[in-house]
Amino acid sequence: MADHNSVNVVCPFYLDEEQKTIQCEGIGGARSLRLAFASGRDKREYERRFCMELEECESCPVHRILKEKYA
Repeated sequence: MADHNSVNVVCPFYLDEEQKTIQCEGIGGARSLRLAFASGRDKREYERRFCMELEECESCPVHRILKEKYA
């Protein structure tokens, strides 16, 4: 079930989230990547830094990899 933070996400590769995970578009085919965090707080901090800030979005390691997919 998606967390309420998902409405503020600007990353084009974001798909979904749960309490301690963020799901992003995958590298190929019908795949996805799931980032798992030790705590919900860790997930929210990562999400605020990389998923919700357009300026920081491209600093996300997952974003950099996936951006190459469309280059």
